[in-house]
Amino acid sequence: MPVQTRKRTRQEDPTEAVPKPPRATKRAKRTKDDTSGSTKVATTAKEEVVAAVASGGRTGPTTKMLFLLRAVNVSGSNPCNMKRLVQLASDDLGWVNVKTYLQSGNLVADVPASLPSDDASEALRQLLAKSMKVHCAVMVRTLSELNTLIENCPYDASDPTKVHAFFLASAATQEGMDRLELKPKKDDRYTWDGSNNLYLQYPNGAGRSALNGTVLEKSLAVQGTGRNWRSVLAIRELLRE
Repeated sequence: MPVQTRKRTRQEDPTEAVPKPPRATKRAKRTKDDTSGSTKVATTAKEEVVAAVASGGRTGPTTKMLFLLRAVNVSGSNPCNMKRLVQLASDDLGWVNVKTYLQSGNLVADVPASLPSDDASEALRQLLAKSMKVHCAVMVRTLSELNTLIENCPYDASDPTKVHAFFLASAATQEGMDRLELKPKKDDRYTWDGSNNLYLQYPNGAGRSALNGTVLEKSLAVQGTGRNWRSVLAIRELLRE
């Protein structure tokens, strides 16, 4: 009886590789919004930071941070409702012990210790822009950094309204300081800490000084925001609570 042979199929041919199934299209990472249960797409690395904080910000070790908002107002242009900001930082970012000082853009919070300060600042900036339509730079300092700033103040701050700290978004450069040196200052004085802070002394008050925020930012090519010494000390007490 003749032996029947079976035709070898493509898959059975050992000399040919089995075709691989097409790879699935890479999908955007999706995260759960703890506060509403809705799903949202994390489209950038910074947004993934926000999502990570929202999902785990209430657990684990934390670091106290101070966030200083630049050029926000209670009303008028670029208004920022600080009470609503406290709620959003707590509910959407998962930060705890969120508090504010005055209505001029000073917020303190316990932030996950694993979150770098620059990423925490960016998370808050995105939250302000998306949820409150407030567009501003956000400077961030830890309690340790604020303590160092206060301890090294070169001026007599017995009148705390005449000494200010100017918090920069990034470190100033010597080139920027050289430009600032050329600006008219009259009786006003300033000292750079070599990094991202300036001390300002206004013997005649800050209101009419030529050494204002606009001049400082333009000279240094860095955004920043100023607080008088009374506010600086009060904010430190808030951070210590």
